[in-house]
Order: sequence, then structure tokens, then C-alpha cells
Amino acid sequence: MQYECINCGYQTAKWLGKCPQCQSWDSFVKLNKFQDTNKKLDTKPAELITIDQLEKSKKNTIRLKTGIKEFDRVLSGGIVKGSVTLFTGEPGIGKSTILLQLANNLKLLYVSAEESLEFVYDRIKRLDLKSSNLILTESKEINSILATSNKGFDLVIIDSIQTIYTSEIESPQGSTSQLNAILNKIIEFAKQNNVAFIVVGHRTKSGDYAGPKTLEHMVDCVLSLDGDKHLDYRMLSTTKNRFGQTSEVGMFKMTNKGLVDNFDPLIFVDKDSKPKIGRVITAEKKGQRVIFYEVQSLVVPTFLNIARRVAKGINQKKLILLLAVIKKYLNLNIDKYDIYVSTTTVSSTNTNQIDLAIIASIYSSLKNKPFPSTDLFIGHVDLLGQIRVNEETKTIAKTAKQTGFKNIITENKTNLKDLIINL
Repeated sequence: MQYECINCGYQTAKWLGKCPQCQSWDSFVKLNKFQDTNKKLDTKPAELITIDQLEKSKKNTIRLKTGIKEFDRVLSGGIVKGSVTLFTGEPGIGKSTILLQLANNLKLLYVSAEESLEFVYDRIKRLDLKSSNLILTESKEINSILATSNKGFDLVIIDSIQTIYTSEIESPQGSTSQLNAILNKIIEFAKQNNVAFIVVGHRTKSGDYAGPKTLEHMVDCVLSLDGDKHLDYRMLSTTKNRFGQTSEVGMFKMTNKGLVDNFDPLIFVDKDSKPKIGRVITAEKKGQRVIFYEVQSLVVPTFLNIARRVAKGINQKKLILLLAVIKKYLNLNIDKYDIYVSTTTVSSTNTNQIDLAIIASIYSSLKNKPFPSTDLFIGHVDLLGQIRVNEETKTIAKTAKQTGFKNIITENKTNLKDLIINL
């Protein structure tokens, strides 16, 4: 008898109320079938291949063009045949919509394991898709799905992997054992039959991918669709791509006909040229593109013993670190103020290029001093209060001047205090 935690995959010989690995309660399920580690297996020597043999057998990578320019850009030219891609995003962000749109150029098998086929049919009609390229199924058993996946399809879409199961394992749907076994089967089938797969994955409340971290390591590519589902704009990006770059992004606008290509470097910047207190404009490099957006701050007196520090779109720890730099090198008493910082881009950012923009935005709100909308704030600020400029900063500055920004902050000053005070 074997028991497994459905959250982290920890296994034990007896049932436990609390998992010792992930600390979750009532998460153990019984496994009636598990591998006998004492069983002797017949083993054959591994096949050895020389570099010369590999070079002779090497095949050119075949990519499937989706017909969606921004989608192909993120994937460095298209979907590679035989690859497996994990596709995630918030509920309602448009994952199913854009995946169905691929049917306009590719022959698809769409496994709708979550939505009923009636809902999918309504979406197909609304999007006015090329229905002759699209075959649907509601099957949830992976062996049944794979048995029909090699019948001339360019791409198989599984929506979503958390609702698929294999009857060979008695763990519930969505458990670690089920997810690992299903994805292993998909990867093996994709490589042997040269069929591309896109599997949709859920996101947790914290924004991470649902399931074990091993899922990301197993697949060839990890795509993410981000944005505010109450607004029109979406950003497609990849955090892993074995067949191309991982830094490119694709920009889309949600319309009645689905997601359409809509790249504009100033898409996240308010076109109103009037200076506003607490708002500065910054930018970051995404692949070969430069994306401009706003950093907005609100600094108000606090009535609490410990002032609030709220960050949206940037890392909370980055905000705390930059506030310490402000306190020491700008001699500002910020302990008595609640500070809220947000970005207008649709996805969280981790780049150091916006450090100066965050500091300038907070300073603007605290001093009630607006900065011109034609100023661009870029540059990494270190713990000594110095502004670091690198080749990426120079590339952004060059693009900003071509876009219409008149003053690129950090071009002449490298000391934070001298720069901010003299603005």
C-alpha cells in the first residue's frame, strides 16, 4: 500500500494527516498500483552516437507558421513540429480564444476538457474561424486522445492538462502523479510522431503555474498570456524556449473577432502631454523591442504605527530596497508616509532599468513636483546611490529619442542626489 500527497507528490507507506514536505492537510490519497523497486529488469547497453553520426542525421527544424505575426515572433518563427508547449494565463484572459484562432492556418485537434463543445462552438462562430481546419473532442483520457492525435493534424491543443487523466494511475485528476505521467506520455508521443502539442495549464492564486515545477522543465516551451481581462491589451511572452529566444514579446488587442496583432511602443503610456504629480515614464527592452510605460506613485501621510508599502507590477522587495536608498541618499523622511507604487504595463517586471523611474515617481508624489511627459527615466540604482548605465540603457535611450522623448535622464548625471535635486 502506498499513499501520495496530491499537492507535492510526497509518498509514504502510511496515511498522514499533514504532509511533512509541503505542510498541507488531508492531501494524501491511496495508490493501489506502484512500481516494485525490487523487481529485476532486463537491461540493454545504451546506444552510443558520435558527433559525426549526429551531424549526418541532423534534420532542419520545421516550424509551423500560425499566421498570427506576434504569436510567431514570440516563438522565433513559429511552432516547432514535435514540440510540447505549456501555455498559461489568468482565467478569462483569452487563452482559448487565441489558441482557437490558430485554426485559420493550421489543422487542429482541440481537446476541450473543461468547456462544453456548445460553448466552444459559440466562440468559433463569433471568431469566424476556418472550421474545416478544426476537429473537436471532449475526451479526458490521455491514451484515448493520443490514439487519435496522429491522423494528419498539425497541432494538438489540450485545454487543460489539469482536467486530463490516465486510467493507469489511481491518483485524482490534477495530482502530481497524474500530471507527470500525462506529460511524459504527450512528450514521448510528440517526438515519435512529429506532432506539435500545446497544453494549457492553470495558474495558482499567487500567479505561479499550477502543478509541480518539473512540468516547466519537461516541456520545450513555456508561454504566458498576461493582461487585465477588463482592458483590451494582452502581452504574450515566453520564459523558456528550446528552439529560440526567450526575451521576445507579442502585443495583442482583444476585439469582437478575437486577439489581433497590435504592437505600439507607447501603448501603455497616457497620450496626455500634461505633467502629472507622481507619474514618470520609463522603458525596458523586450527582445529587439523597447516598451514604454508609466510608473505611478502615491505618497500620503499614514495613520498607522507601521506605514504601508504596496507594489503592483514590481517586486515588493525591490520597492523596500529603493525606499532605503531614498531615505539614506535623498535625506527624506518617508517613515511617516504610506507609499503605493504601480506600473501601467500588463505584466510584472523584474528589470533594474526602472529603478530610477520608481525613485523619481515617489519623489514627485512626496514633493508634489510633476516631471515633463517628454522626460524618460531609465537606469539601475545601486546601494551606494549611484546610477549604473550599460549598453541596454544606451539602446533604450537611442530608441526613446527616435520615439519623441526630448530628455533622457541619466545621460549626464550618475549620482542620484545630484540628479534628483537638480531636476
